Amino acid sequence: PGARPCCSLQLGLLLSSSLAYTMVFGVRALALLFTVRASASHVCNGPNPCANGGKCIPSQDNGEKEDFSCQCSPFWTGDTCQTDIDECQEDNGGCGDPMYYFCMNLMGTQPTCLVIGGGQINSDPHFKGFLGQHFDVQGVPGSNYSLISDYNLAINAQFAQSYATGFHVDPSSLYMTNMRPDKTWMSSILIAWREPRDEATHQVVVSTEVTTTCMVEGKSRSRHCMLGGSAIVDGLPTVQLGWTQAGSVQIGTSNSRSFSRVQLKSSHMEIYVDCVLPPDSWAVEDKDVPEFSHLNLKIVRVHLSSEAHGILGQTARPKLDTRQQLIVTTEGPNGEGLLDGSIEDYVLESLTSTRFVYSVFGTSESQSGSTVSLSLAGGV
Repeated sequence: PGARPCCSLQLGLLLSSSLAYTMVFGVRALALLFTVRASASHVCNGPNPCANGGKCIPSQDNGEKEDFSCQCSPFWTGDTCQTDIDECQEDNGGCGDPMYYFCMNLMGTQPTCLVIGGGQINSDPHFKGFLGQHFDVQGVPGSNYSLISDYNLAINAQFAQSYATGFHVDPSSLYMTNMRPDKTWMSSILIAWREPRDEATHQVVVSTEVTTTCMVEGKSRSRHCMLGGSAIVDGLPTVQLGWTQAGSVQIGTSNSRSFSRVQLKSSHMEIYVDCVLPPDSWAVEDKDVPEFSHLNLKIVRVHLSSEAHGILGQTARPKLDTRQQLIVTTEGPNGEGLLDGSIEDYVLESLTSTRFVYSVFGTSESQSGSTVSLSLAGGV
C-alpha cells in the first residue's frame, strides 16, 4: 500500500507527458497544414502571372498571396515581362555603323541586321527597296506617282505605256512593228529639294521628251548633247553635256552607248536618272524615239528622315508579316502587301505636285524624327 502513491505519480507524469507531446505535435501539424494550404493559395502557384516565359517569384517581404515579382526571360522587361526590349536603341543593336546597317528589332528575340542599299527603279517599272525589297508597280499610263516624299526631298514620276520586243500589228493601220505594247515605265521624273540653310526650293525634271534643240548636228552631236531626253533645271531646259548647279546640288549630263544620264550630287544625295533609248532592232524613227524611250532611277546615296514616305521612300523602314518576318517581295502588280495603302494613295495631280495621302515634303520636321543615310556603298 505504501508503493501505490509512487506508481500513481509515475503514471500521472507519463500521461501528462503523452498529452503534452500530443498537443505539441498537433499544433505543429496544424501549423504545417496551414502553411501548405497558404502556400498552395499563393498567386505564383496558379496560372503564371508573368508573360513571355517569365518566372513568378513570391515576395519575401510579407506573406500576402498577391505579392510577387517576375524574373523575365531574355529580350523582355516590365512588371510582368510584357514589354519587348528594343535592342536597337543602344549601339545600333550591335549591327555596326548605322550609315550602312539597319537594326530591325524583333519581338522576343535578337534583332536582325540589314544592309542598307540604294533604291532603284528599272524598266517596267521594277523596284528595289532600300532594305533589299523587290516588287513591281504597274500603275496607270499617264498618271503621276510619289516615289519619295520627305521633309526636304520629293521625287515623283510619270508613268507611260511601255513596250517590249515582239512582233505587233497595229489594228487600225495594219502596220507591223518589232515591238509590242506591254505594261508601263517611267517617262518623266521630278527631283525637288529644299536647301537646309535658306529653305529655297530647287527642282530638276528629266524627261524622255526633247524640250530644246541641240546646237550641234552630225557625228559630233553625241560629244556635246544628250543622246535622248532632256533635263529642265529650275525651269531652264538643256540637252547640253556638262555640269551646272542649282543651290548646293551639282547637276551633270553625260552619254553612254545606249542611254543618257543626268546625275545630281551634293553632300546629302547622289542620284542618277538614265534615259534609255529603244534598241536598234525596233527600227524606230527619230521623231518616235521619245515615245519608245524610258527612264531608270538609281539612288546611290541619300539622307532620309524616319518619316520619309512614297512608293520607294517607305522601303527604308522594314515591314513585317504576321510571323514578324521582313517582307522582301510581293507578287501583286502594285506592291500589294508591302506598300502602305493602295497604289491610288500615291497618285499626284501633276508631276510637280507633292500632295498625296502620305505626303511629307514641305512640312515641318518632327522633333523626334531621326535621319538615316542610305547608300550603295553599304554593299548592296
